[in-house]
Parts: sequence; C-alpha cells; structure tokens
Amino acid sequence: MPDRQRVLLLEIKHTFEVQMKVNVVCGDILKVPAHALITTITCNGVWMGEINDDLRDVSLHFHDQALQMLPLIDGMPLRLTGNGTLLFQDLILVVDDLRQPLDSIVFYGLEAAQASGFSKVTLPAIRMEVISALNSDVPEVVAEMVNGVQRFASKGNDLDLTFVVRDQETEALLNEALTP
Repeated sequence: MPDRQRVLLLEIKHTFEVQMKVNVVCGDILKVPAHALITTITCNGVWMGEINDDLRDVSLHFHDQALQMLPLIDGMPLRLTGNGTLLFQDLILVVDDLRQPLDSIVFYGLEAAQASGFSKVTLPAIRMEVISALNSDVPEVVAEMVNGVQRFASKGNDLDLTFVVRDQETEALLNEALTP
C-alpha cells in the first residue's frame, strides 16, 4: 500500500504555523495500524457504508457497545473500546444523520480522538457512498472533509491522520485538496 504523506500547514492569524501530518492511502482501513479509527453511525444505531459493514463483520463487539448507548444525538462522538483483535485500538463513532455539515462531523471525530489521548488515527471517506448514490459533487465532499481537518488543526491540535479510501479517484482528489 503506497504511503503518500502530506504535511498540512495552516497559517493562523498570521502569527504561527500548525503542522499536522496527513496521509492519504488507497486500501482497506482495517489493515492500517492506528490508535483509533473514526467513522459514523446514525442516531438509531445503524452503521452505513462498506467500511462500517466490514467493521460489523469483524467485530460485533463495537456494534454492541454502540447499541447500549442509545439514544444517540446527531453530532455526538462516541468512544468504543477495542478488544485487541484489530490493528486499531478503539473506535470513535460520530453520530451522523446527514443534518450537519460534513466538516463538522470530521472535526468532532478528530476532537474526540485527541481528547481520548490518541495520536494516530484513520478516517475513511465519510458519506462518499451516500454522495455517489445521489450523484452529488464528490470534489465538494472531499473539500468538506479537508475543511474539517483544517478547522481541527487551526485550533492548535495535532494528530497523525491517515485518510484511507477505496478508490484512486478519491485518493487523487484528497491529495489535490491537501496540497498547498
């Protein structure tokens, strides 16, 4: 799996720079080592998308934890603890009923990961399957994800983030969006 590294440099109020390491890879997110994987869940506890289907298949442990937390509130991050069987320790789920901007969902996930003490996280292309089904603007969705990362970094936060995507088109769009 190729490792393309980007360092996101943001100038904040023209007084200092924040550096956040951001990688973009094409592959299977379950095979990328990390402290936490960030993804989404609906308010009623439904996991949508291929990545969430894969997670459910390999670890019902996470899904059971999420269901115990019902009712869920849109935008609320949840930290679920792993059982040591996967390449990531824990799972950060952000409740997403498609009512909030995507950059906020990404921001909430990154913020929750940092608050939990994680330094290395993975993130799939959130909402991409929904957007493709609606024939919406994929580059706009990629830009929103990057805006969430920039918003997080602009607050002085720092994580080692790896976007893991399933197709080369999304990989190229993310790399382009992350290039200063």
